[in-house]
Amino acid sequence: MKLTSNLTQQYKENFKEILLPLGFIIKGSLFIRVTNNEIIQTINIFKKSPFDFTLNIGIFPFSRDNDKSLLKEGSFRLYDFGDYDSGEFRYNPLSIKSIQEELEKCKYQFKKEILPIFESVQTEEDFLKFEIDSDLQNYGEIRYMSDEKLHLFLKFKNYEGALKVVEAYINQNISAIIDNHRSEFDSEDKFQIFLNSELKELNELKKAIESNDTNFLNHIVLTKIENTKTILNGYGYKF
Repeated sequence: MKLTSNLTQQYKENFKEILLPLGFIIKGSLFIRVTNNEIIQTINIFKKSPFDFTLNIGIFPFSRDNDKSLLKEGSFRLYDFGDYDSGEFRYNPLSIKSIQEELEKCKYQFKKEILPIFESVQTEEDFLKFEIDSDLQNYGEIRYMSDEKLHLFLKFKNYEGALKVVEAYINQNISAIIDNHRSEFDSEDKFQIFLNSELKELNELKKAIESNDTNFLNHIVLTKIENTKTILNGYGYKF
């Protein structure tokens, strides 16, 4: 317990110097900042073993499904940016010098790879652009199966994009349900009833998008935003 505490305490002291002047607050080992009442940015230490650590990095739009555990887990790891080896740090838990040396490397990598992203992604519009640009760079196409994209498309009333997200989820779920449950039914009619019940929520959302039911769709977005604000109240943020 003492060894874990050494790493965690040194991490907090080192990153306070960088992050507190930038408007982050610290709760436990989690650093958190809210920008423009639209984006949550988080940093948390992640110990892969008693000898290895990296950072959990989070960038979360207000308009998505958020919860406290997600803020701690982040949406990326430091080694997702740059090369893997430069984002993972192996240390001797018996040596304060070793911990400090690896934390210096960690700070350097964080400043190089993550701080520029934090500074450029400060609104939900920034985030959507970041997501799409990352998809195009990494996969050569936009990947539509994304909770963030769905709710941001809804917020910005890009219903064509939102429909593509919902249809991608429907297709994925149909394949999974067929693979996992088709053999449980002795007739196609019974299976179709089950399939439709499993897809009910997604089909309702698809219907709302196709019929341009803005009241229903706006309510979804506003509910997500209010839920996020409630979570952030627990960190001392007031709206």
